[in-house]
Amino acid sequence: AQATSAQDVPTCHHFCLSQPHRQHTTMRGMQGQIFTCVDVCIPTKVRGTEAEEEWQEVDWTKLSTGDIRVDADTFMLVFQPALAKPTQSVKALPMGALIRASEVQPDADGRTLVVTTTDTMHQHVRITFQDANQVSNFRQVAEQAETAHQASTKGGHVERDEEAAKTEAKKVAARLEADICAAIQGSVPPLIFTGVQLMGEDPNFEGGGVVILGEGAAVLVDPEDTVNVGSYELRFYSVDDGVDEPIKRFVIGPRATLNRLPTRGEDLDDSAVSFDVRMLPTDRLHTLCFEDEQMAATFARDFRVRQRLMKASLLSAKGASKEMELRGQIECLKRMTLASRLWRLFGLFIAVLLVVVISRFAWYYKEDMRQQKTRAIAEYGQMLIEDAIQAAKVSRGLASNIGAQACKSMLGTVPPSDLQLCLAASDDTDTDADALTVLRRCVSGTVRR
Repeated sequence: AQATSAQDVPTCHHFCLSQPHRQHTTMRGMQGQIFTCVDVCIPTKVRGTEAEEEWQEVDWTKLSTGDIRVDADTFMLVFQPALAKPTQSVKALPMGALIRASEVQPDADGRTLVVTTTDTMHQHVRITFQDANQVSNFRQVAEQAETAHQASTKGGHVERDEEAAKTEAKKVAARLEADICAAIQGSVPPLIFTGVQLMGEDPNFEGGGVVILGEGAAVLVDPEDTVNVGSYELRFYSVDDGVDEPIKRFVIGPRATLNRLPTRGEDLDDSAVSFDVRMLPTDRLHTLCFEDEQMAATFARDFRVRQRLMKASLLSAKGASKEMELRGQIECLKRMTLASRLWRLFGLFIAVLLVVVISRFAWYYKEDMRQQKTRAIAEYGQMLIEDAIQAAKVSRGLASNIGAQACKSMLGTVPPSDLQLCLAASDDTDTDADALTVLRRCVSGTVRR
């Protein structure tokens, strides 16, 4: 996120114009005041103990647009995000008790204030009002809150209240952890990290915006003990919603990322830690904010162990697939050897021979049926054997002629049949000299052909 000024913070004019019945007003009642249609920003990095002078250098991220209610007695701030669609709903967000409000410098129109609260996660929030009347009314409330805060500080009430709040928070976290353990039954106990906020894009606005989706516990759930790797999950349970169903469920895959938000030099003593988490590059970005740095480090370690395990499992699966592919190629190479080819040729010859025998038998049987003859099976067999012998003789003669012609073409030899004809012609002469002359002429003529 980039540093923003009062002029850069998006306003809610578009929302108020779409709902004419809402006005930029300050409503008073017995329970306090409501400031409608304001823009709320939070620090980009979640910080728990900023000094008062440090907020001038803070980078801000817009949380959402909506209404802020200030309780008349306790000065508690409750932010209700506005709805982009009538059918949607979003929970109100407690923001702690108001301590003071400071004007942003430079601020051309004076509509932006930085408010200091008692919230442990976001001690400073930035509010942009729609008109000067709202700013004036809020300043009056802030002055009353600051006076009450100073009076309680002198009396030691603040320290006692903070200690009581921490004790109550620990009790709530312990109850939530026990409920989660009871809800998730299995042979592998879940890893539970309490004191966490889940932040994500506002589902009620198409343009986005960051909201706190819930406060509670981040839980790493492992699969049951099996021979397979299984599926590892990151679940988030909210204190408000209970443990019946997590408000968000992530499946940890090989491409999951967990990036710690950078810490600036003046924040080294700050115990609050934030992580950006995303399961896939195309998924929406979510942020986990931890109150305790040690617990955040433990969570990051356990999360990355599971992510790397899934990555190793993916590489192993790809290796097994590659091995099967190589085995198939080896089998193809084996089938291309000379012995394999001869064996396939022999099998093809046997198949063709069977087809010829069956066809010849069917032809003989059909002829006998047409002539109304009856033969025994043995007779059909004898006829097929004779046909095979005759076919062998024809094939032998044909092969001999083909071979002789090939030898004559390549080597200039004379076929044996031609020599036999020349010898027969020489036998018809009276003398040996005449026979020799006829034989020479015949052989010479055969060679010239």
